[in-house]
Amino acid sequence: MTIKGGFHLVDAPPMESPGDEPSVDMGLPNISGRQLWLAALSIGVRKDAVLSSLNDIEDEEQAEILRIELTEPPLNGYERLSPAVETFRVMQGIPMEQFNDLWLWASQIK
Repeated sequence: MTIKGGFHLVDAPPMESPGDEPSVDMGLPNISGRQLWLAALSIGVRKDAVLSSLNDIEDEEQAEILRIELTEPPLNGYERLSPAVETFRVMQGIPMEQFNDLWLWASQIK
């Protein structure tokens, strides 16, 4: 996966079956940083542990970019298929369908 500027974050995850490649618009709403991290916590993924795991990324600049992306959400919220969100999902080993369901649930958090 790459983000603007050509920074390589992680390899794309293997597709679970042919045709599983995500479309550009999955119809999922943007969510806030608060919603993202509360959803993560609901499945036992702690923000501090995720941010700490970024220290394991060899390229320090890539790690810092991801740290910024995960702690400073865009003004319009996170998009489901943003490189930072997909990298987060892959790093946590969460299957795409499960993550999409979690994303929808998170969008309902007020």
